[in-house]
Amino acid sequence: MLKLFNFNMETKSFAIIGLKVSTSIIIFATLFHRLLNPYLWLDESVQFWVSQGLSPFAAPNSYRNGVGMVLEQNRLNNLDPGGFSLILHYWVSMSTDYRWLRFLPTIFFFGGLLTFFKLLKKLKVGGFWIYFTAIIFVFGPSVSLKTSEVRAYSMEFFGIGLTLLAAHSVLRSANTKNLLFFLFSGIFTMTSRYDGIIFYLSLLPFIIIHISNGNLHFTKKLIYNSILTIFSFSAIAVIYFNQTVYQNSSLKAPGYLRTISNNPTLIFEKISLGYLLILSSIIYAAKKQKEWQSSEFKKLILRSLIVSNLVLVILSTLGKLPWAPLSPQNFSLYVPTILLMIILTSRNLLEVERLKVRVLIFFAAMMFFVFTSQHFHTLKVLPVLDPYVNVLRNVEKVESKSFLVDCTEVPSIRYLIEFGALHQKFAGTYPKNFELRGSNTCSENRAFNANLDFEIVIPGSRIISYDLVNYNSLTENQRLWISKVN
Repeated sequence: MLKLFNFNMETKSFAIIGLKVSTSIIIFATLFHRLLNPYLWLDESVQFWVSQGLSPFAAPNSYRNGVGMVLEQNRLNNLDPGGFSLILHYWVSMSTDYRWLRFLPTIFFFGGLLTFFKLLKKLKVGGFWIYFTAIIFVFGPSVSLKTSEVRAYSMEFFGIGLTLLAAHSVLRSANTKNLLFFLFSGIFTMTSRYDGIIFYLSLLPFIIIHISNGNLHFTKKLIYNSILTIFSFSAIAVIYFNQTVYQNSSLKAPGYLRTISNNPTLIFEKISLGYLLILSSIIYAAKKQKEWQSSEFKKLILRSLIVSNLVLVILSTLGKLPWAPLSPQNFSLYVPTILLMIILTSRNLLEVERLKVRVLIFFAAMMFFVFTSQHFHTLKVLPVLDPYVNVLRNVEKVESKSFLVDCTEVPSIRYLIEFGALHQKFAGTYPKNFELRGSNTCSENRAFNANLDFEIVIPGSRIISYDLVNYNSLTENQRLWISKVN
């Protein structure tokens, strides 16, 4: 029976080429299709307005502001260091089309894939496994939801790849060029999301130790480590005093984030125990592999991953940051874990060339996706479309209609009409036929029936709750629309 799965060299070459071509087509088609969602949900639309230096609830058709106001609005309306807001500010100056907006995070995501491709090649991981890694990131439960989302997640994903690639270069040759590559990659990552700071600071001590134990002259060691330390912590100080202290003076996680502090059983939930089992298996397998013990870079990834987990568990226990290793909230944990799994699996199955084993691996990966996400929609290619887009597109005689946009939907509807897919349709009636209610004046659900003066009401909620461990983007976009029945 096994003879059915034996390949000669020619057949195997065609199989590998077919795998690469088909995987590339699927990846590019998927990423392109994810650009086509015209609706920016709350966090995306807030990110857009912040990049314009405007409040999400500013007056309709307000003028775009400069970089200073971008940082100011990032302090007031965002919970990340602001690097993505600044980049998006200049990106949007070329076009405000939703496909162009989504193209920026897609570029970051694709850049991340390229860095991981290069990194795995340097580690002599086979072509099959490199493309398999791409499939995991494109269709997996965490990264896939963020590939085209107009937020800082893809920037962090790219930053993690760059920083790991730079760390590998430093371990091979601790020269000025590689040191600066590592430093600037780390700063790029830290300015994306606060989770990126945990990732970089978990790597930094091991890089400093490696330089200290290397063959460089003492003076050079001192200079290199001083540069790394001073510039890294200077960047953290700038981020803290410029953004963090204004965004979150108490340095506590917002109420909608799940931490061990407000959910003491979090670490004992099925998905958390599953991750700890995965991490334990990686540690055990690493200790058993002789080749692993001789690779400084593999040990670096594993050690920094362990440190990141310990730090985030402590911070989560104190109520400062979430510990959600298989969610997009903690790419600092998810991405290195996937890479280590790929590296270990590729080495253990290096001699196995049978198609049957590879099919079983793909099947096991899909089961892993389902287990970690608990939502089958993460395996779909189609973007999540909000009903508001189609509802407003189908409204007839808009000049005679009156609209109420309530609370948290204001930023999204403002973008759709002022810059997005509905701009042409409502150009003559917006904003005179619209009432936009800010978060401080939004209606209670029971009050919607009192809004009989408006023919179309788009409600929003004061309270937005996120389940960041069992993440589901569908629930974020399943909000009701109410139309007056004549």
